[in-house]
Amino acid sequence: MRAHCVVIEEDPDIRSLLSLALSRAGFNVKTESTGAAGINAVAEDKDLGLVTVDVALHDLGGNDVLHALRGVSRAPILVISARAEPVDRLAALESGASAYLTKPFRLRDLQDLVHTLAPAN
Repeated sequence: MRAHCVVIEEDPDIRSLLSLALSRAGFNVKTESTGAAGINAVAEDKDLGLVTVDVALHDLGGNDVLHALRGVSRAPILVISARAEPVDRLAALESGASAYLTKPFRLRDLQDLVHTLAPAN
């Protein structure tokens, strides 16, 4: 059985790219474009193997989303963000992220992180 992944990303092009890459990595992928919808999707999925989230969401603050996700799931959370400052990375990790990838990213870097965070896939 394939593990599930929820992608929380506002940009439709990046959302599609992540969905394709994670499907190829062995996940059943569900995508959401808002923090609120993403939190609900994560809370409903008991077979979750990975969550990706962009912390620059318009409906909720990124660190608030991370705290909420940690409240409903222990699945690894990979933040994928254009925010490249060390303070942003540290804040995300302190808020519950398992790893942080800066946009633009190479697909190889994404694949490496995914295999590290969810090695069964």
